[in-house]
Amino acid sequence: MQKPSGYDQAPAYTGESFALPSGGYVCKILQAEEATSTSGRPMLVLLLDIAEGEFKDYYRQRFDRVKQTDPDAKWGCVFRQLTDGNSTPFFKGMITSIEVSNSGYKWNWDEKTLSGKLVGALFGREQYLGNGGNLKWSTKCQALRSVETIRSGKFEVPEDKHVAGYQSQSSPDVFSPVEDNGDLPF
Repeated sequence: MQKPSGYDQAPAYTGESFALPSGGYVCKILQAEEATSTSGRPMLVLLLDIAEGEFKDYYRQRFDRVKQTDPDAKWGCVFRQLTDGNSTPFFKGMITSIEVSNSGYKWNWDEKTLSGKLVGALFGREQYLGNGGNLKWSTKCQALRSVETIRSGKFEVPEDKHVAGYQSQSSPDVFSPVEDNGDLPF
């Protein structure tokens, strides 16, 4: 076999990755911007990463790995909060959580000032339909709380969100033993 071009420079992907467990994490806001939802409503979009503990920089590390092979890689932890109508109390709650989590910080209606601030985040698992009809799981930020709430452990871990009404069409892989007579069976 000939060595492929670029083999020595290629990262080694062994499939040994893990999903972030559900739970509460202290996060850092890396970027904040005002945007419009697909339905035309105003929202605030936050890019987050884990700031403390065993999973510190989880999304940065994941992004850096994916970026090596996919130049169009997207950041893995994006939190979107609508800001108008019946969402205003939730938006205000999010801002309050950020204010109390960052001593001396007062929201001044400039989303750029949120960069670098800490906030507590609740992550939960969400099921989705993967390639081939397989049900898979991802862990997503579902709500923001104060850092104090997360550090104290006084929160409920979000329940798993299942794909409604879907049965997986795939069956488990079944392998039959192959007699080893020295010949490859193909």
